[in-house]
Amino acid sequence: IGKETVIKRSVILDNCRIGEKAKLKESIIARGVFIGNGASVSNSIVCEGAEIGENADVTNCIVAKDQKVSAKGTFYGETKVQNEVVNGGDETWTDD
Repeated sequence: IGKETVIKRSVILDNCRIGEKAKLKESIIARGVFIGNGASVSNSIVCEGAEIGENADVTNCIVAKDQKVSAKGTFYGETKVQNEVVNGGDETWTDD
């Protein structure tokens, strides 16, 4: 767990790597997950082996096993990420 990382009401299983200044709130982080520097994960489930890129913002999401969320992506809603790499940047996904 990196410096200045904030974790509130979350469960983190073994073999995870969490970068500096990451924020985890009310989430479940499964085994072997990588969360990049400055990433924010809130009210989400991140499944085994998944990767959350630097400065990504993941809220109310389920990230499937071994899937990747790109750096700087912003994802909201009941998004299920499966069988692909999700590209972020300026994209915002919602459940509308």
